[in-house]
Amino acid sequence: MPRFEDYRSDPEVRDIVERLLKRFPQVFEGFAVGDIFFIMTQTKKLRCKHPIKVRSIPYPHYVASGMTYVFETFETKWLEFNKKQRNLAVFHAMCSIPIGGFDPASTTYGRVLKADYQIFRYEYAASGGVPDWTENDSARDPMEIDPADVSVASDDDDDPPPLPMDGDDPIPEEEEKSGKFPVTAEDIDAAATAPEEIAS
Repeated sequence: MPRFEDYRSDPEVRDIVERLLKRFPQVFEGFAVGDIFFIMTQTKKLRCKHPIKVRSIPYPHYVASGMTYVFETFETKWLEFNKKQRNLAVFHAMCSIPIGGFDPASTTYGRVLKADYQIFRYEYAASGGVPDWTENDSARDPMEIDPADVSVASDDDDDPPPLPMDGDDPIPEEEEKSGKFPVTAEDIDAAATAPEEIAS
């Protein structure tokens, strides 16, 4: 198989990461830019709405590379985004690395959080409370948000359950693709209260 060469180094995303770290040090505590490999994949298409895919580098590859994560940006999708959306996309990618993600002694070292099931609280605050910022132009630019407004997001008393991490996906990938999902307690309750709808 020929070597994949449809990529290049990506200083633009790295620059945005560094600026967001300076602006929100309390949000991204322990974040190590030097442990991330930034690449721009040039022609490969991406089906999801976020242009950056965060990948963990597993053992023994991180030993050879000296890196913990890869931020892979898909150029065709990236070019569709304006400056504000690009800043939010990078913020979104950074939120997928848990506390301790860069600490070799941590149980979350090299892990990646999944945001498919629940929006990141920090991301929600950084966008000005707009969850669908990829499509809604009323979202704010995190570079223009008061850092105090974002850090307050961690002080809520009612913490949501932790987001699933890679390898902990509650919905198997094959079921997700097929559109079939496990029956939940809510489904059973709904069926018990509305039997006539099921009969029809």
